[in-house]
Amino acid sequence: QNVSEKVTAGVGRLQTKKNLADAFKILSQSKIKNISADIILGLPNERLASVKQTLKFLLKHNVTHISAYTLQLEEGTQLHQAVKLGKTAILTDEEVVKQYNAVNELLTKFGFVRYEISNYAQPGFECKHNQKYWHNVEYLGLGLAAHSYINGTRHWNTKILKEYINSISKGVLPQGQEVLTKSQKMTERIMLSLRTKEGLDLKTFQKEFNENLQETRKMQIKKLQQLGMIEIKNNKLHIQDKYFPLANAIILELV
Repeated sequence: QNVSEKVTAGVGRLQTKKNLADAFKILSQSKIKNISADIILGLPNERLASVKQTLKFLLKHNVTHISAYTLQLEEGTQLHQAVKLGKTAILTDEEVVKQYNAVNELLTKFGFVRYEISNYAQPGFECKHNQKYWHNVEYLGLGLAAHSYINGTRHWNTKILKEYINSISKGVLPQGQEVLTKSQKMTERIMLSLRTKEGLDLKTFQKEFNENLQETRKMQIKKLQQLGMIEIKNNKLHIQDKYFPLANAIILELV
């Protein structure tokens, strides 16, 4: 969602501020109180002021959950091609971090809790299904291109519609799968846990994988602690709030 039509037009979106306002009007008339919205940081032509305007617009319409993702260029998209050809310029990492920090400051001021790197919610409105992914709980995905995680195995359905329909008509799931190794499971547990506010439970990790991370990653943990990037409290290792924008780099040190 974005209230700047210059920004949305620049990435091929037809949405207008009026469209958004009309959608919120319908929601208010239906008496739905649990409303979530996504924003993307770092879009071409996006400035800090317009990010704040979008957030204030969402807050005005009583949105209870906001996901703030940073732009990722996907190959095959028009935006990726435009950037590749030099027709469009994306923002620098420094500009994106400023936007991210501004989002955190504004939403925190209005009572939102950052319970995961990209997700903010009013207390009690945290996204239940996303929390299952971050806490490594099993889940079942149904339909075209859906993913599932069951008994240590990841499954995915084909994303080709014709192939999906033909397979289902024959009573066959058009599915691929991957059995995760212990090493993969450990990496995912570290990565997903450190994305959350609670962080990584070191006792649970040791019990599940028979590995004391404070011993096997002793030097890395010491280095990150000295830099003030992480903290260990009550047997939980978590990233300090102001270093969330560097979470990927911190996680790579520990996996």
